[in-house]
Parts: sequence; C-alpha cells; structure tokens
Amino acid sequence: MDAGTPPSAFDDALVRAQLRVADIVALSKLDLADEGAGARMREAIRALRVPAVVVDAQHGEIPSALLFPATVDRAPAAREPGPRRPAEERFETLSWTSDQPISLPRLQQAIGRLAPKLARAKGLFETIEQPGRLTVFQFAGGRATLAPGEAPTPGAPRTRIVFIAELGVLSKAELDGIMAGCVASG
Repeated sequence: MDAGTPPSAFDDALVRAQLRVADIVALSKLDLADEGAGARMREAIRALRVPAVVVDAQHGEIPSALLFPATVDRAPAAREPGPRRPAEERFETLSWTSDQPISLPRLQQAIGRLAPKLARAKGLFETIEQPGRLTVFQFAGGRATLAPGEAPTPGAPRTRIVFIAELGVLSKAELDGIMAGCVASG
C-alpha cells in the first residue's frame, strides 16, 4: 500500500476488504512520502483491526522468504464455512503449487481465462523457457506484470501462486484444472 495514500482511501469498501484478507501489507513509497507517513498508515491499518503483518517495503522490495516460506511442512488447515459475510468481506484466496516448471505461454493463456474472475494474484514460478530462475508474477486491475526473481530455493515448489477472487466465483477444482495445463510436459 502506497505510504502516501490519503486517509479517505480507507472509506472504500474494496480497500478495507483487501486489507482484511491480506496476510501481509507492504508499505511502499516510504522513501517518497513525508517522515510521518509510515506511522500514519500503520495507525490507520491498525484502526481497521487488520490481522496482517505490516512491513516497510523500501524501494518496493519485500524479502521473498516473508512471502513464500522455503519449507512447506504442513497442509493448510481445513476451514469450516462461516456465517454469511458482509458485502465488504467478499474475497477468498486459493493457492496453486507445482514441483514442475511451467510454460510461460500456457500460463499467459491460463491467466487470460482466469482474469475475469480474479481480483488479484501473485506468485513465484520457474519456467521451462528460463530454468533455474524464478519469475515474480503479479496481477491486479486486469494487468499482469512479470519481474526477475531470485534463484529457486532447494526443496521448495517451483511454482507458488495465490489467487484472490470473490467468494464462490472460482472453485479450487476449476483453478487446478486450468493451471494444470501450464505444467511443462516431459
């Protein structure tokens, strides 16, 4: 979240909903904002009772270990469906991982198919086109961006992508089926 964001941004239901489902809130552009901007943003986020970890993203950098732990030693805990949520808490996250490298053109096709259902997506992946190197992927506002990443962590999945969609719009089975087509064969 941009450290120079005006307080009125927190009046937006979508902003509040995204903050409430976030695991991490990265304060960006701190180097461009005034001295107290970071503290004001932290206070505003805390006032919303956001359970996320808030980190300073100096020059937009966040340690990949914070986003994607090197070891995945447990399966995600099963969640029971809760009571009906208010309209502003309308998002869910779905994760997809693969131990195989993926095809970048196939991923682009998959994201094209998924885009109408996504609010956001982010992740790291290794492609058959550039083996031995991770690519950082982000999708927001209908736009996808790719950036060079670090070398893969030994033992970690080669692809780790988190998708955020409105509740009930995208099933895990549909996501898995589309993303399985990205895995490089043979």
